[in-house]
Amino acid sequence: QIRAQRVAYITQRLQLTADESAFFWGVQSEHDVERKRITQEFRALKNKVPVTEAEARAMLEAKYTMEQRLLELRGRTMERLLTGVPAMKLVKLPDAEKDFRRDLLRQLRQRRNGRG
Repeated sequence: QIRAQRVAYITQRLQLTADESAFFWGVQSEHDVERKRITQEFRALKNKVPVTEAEARAMLEAKYTMEQRLLELRGRTMERLLTGVPAMKLVKLPDAEKDFRRDLLRQLRQRRNGRG
């Protein structure tokens, strides 16, 4: 349900046409799968408590590598998105994502407090 809300919210905020929306969410879905795979690889290491200096160093290097891979993924995703969605619409994406998360957290807090 949250995913459907996100799709509707972002699609509306970016004012995507039907074709742009289909393209955007196809690319975004692939991005999300790859991002999840990268972060899960690191999560397995993160839960381990380093016992030696070498293990701690390896964890730091793994974290840096993960962040680098995520940055490269974002770059590749944006390049792909630009082939099917105008830059004038994509420039609104970071704010739309941030606003969606803020609104979602507000809704969850209201429900938890019995006001929604």
